[in-house]
Amino acid sequence: MEPCALESKAMQRAATSGCSFHPTTADPRIPTTAMLVEGQALRGRSVQRERKPPNNKNKPDPGSLGEASIWCINSFLYPSHQHASVFLHGSAACSFGRREVNATLFSNVRDRLLLVVNFSADWAPQCTHVADVLKVLASEQENSMIEFVEVNAESVADVSKELKVDSVPTVILFKNGTEVHRICGANIAEITKAVSNLSHPDTNGDVESDLLDLNTRLRNLIRRSPVMLFMKGTPSQPRCGFSKQILEILNSLNVSFDTFDILTNEEVRQGLKTFSNWPTYPQLYVKGELIGGLDIVKEMAASGELEEALKV
Repeated sequence: MEPCALESKAMQRAATSGCSFHPTTADPRIPTTAMLVEGQALRGRSVQRERKPPNNKNKPDPGSLGEASIWCINSFLYPSHQHASVFLHGSAACSFGRREVNATLFSNVRDRLLLVVNFSADWAPQCTHVADVLKVLASEQENSMIEFVEVNAESVADVSKELKVDSVPTVILFKNGTEVHRICGANIAEITKAVSNLSHPDTNGDVESDLLDLNTRLRNLIRRSPVMLFMKGTPSQPRCGFSKQILEILNSLNVSFDTFDILTNEEVRQGLKTFSNWPTYPQLYVKGELIGGLDIVKEMAASGELEEALKV
C-alpha cells in the first residue's frame, strides 16, 4: 500500500494518497491524534475530562488537560490530552513517567538501544493497518528488548522535519540512536522482517548475510534525502577542512541537504567506502547516486554542473 504524503489536510483529507506535507500548524477542525486505548482507535473523540486507568490504586494521576502528557500502564495507553502525540508500546515503555510531548522527549527516546518509530496521521487509513501490525509485534516476547513508539507526524512536526518524514506511514528503526532502516508505506512484510532483524542482530546467518544487511542499510541511508552528504562532523561543527569546504559550496547554492556524521558510526564509515568504491570522505550523493568527493564537487561547482545536478 502506497504511503500518503502529508500536505494541505483541508484539501486532501479524504484521499488515501497524493497529498504533501508542510510541517507547520495543524488544521484546528481535524483531530490530529488517534488515541489507542486497549487496541481500539478512537478517532475524532475529544477528551473532555481526565482519563484514568481502571483499577487505579497506586497509579499516578494523569494530570490536567493543560499538559500534553503520555502514559503507559500495563501495556495500555492513557494519553491525558487529545493532542498527545507519542505512544510507547510494551512493558519497556512503562519506565517513562509523565513527560511533555515534544522534540526533547523524542530525542531522549531515540537514544534507546533498539527503537521502532511509526510516523502516522489519523486521516490516512494506511496508518491504522501499520499501527495494528506494530502492536502485535510489540507484544511478542522475542521483541521485548525493542521499544515501539508512535508519533503523530503533524502534531510533532519538528521531529518529522528533522527526520525528513514527508509521507505516512513511515516506520524508522534505530539502533543506539542511529537510523538503520526506513520503510515508507504500509509494506507489512518489510516492516515485519526489519523488526525481526533488529531484535535478532546475531542470528542473521553468515558473514555474507551480515554484509547484505549492511548494504541494505547503506542503500537506505544514501537515499534518506535527495541530497545526502557523508562528512566528518556536523554542519554546525565540521571536524575536517574538506568537510567544511564542501559545506560552504552547498550552502552557497542554497540547496537543501541532509548530512551523516561518519565519525559516529564506524560500521557505516568503513562499509560505505566499499559499497561506493570511494575510499575517502566527504562523499556527496544525489538521488542515491555518488557525485564524488571535494575535488569533483569543486570542479562541478566551477563549471556550473553542480547546480544543475542538485535540481532535485
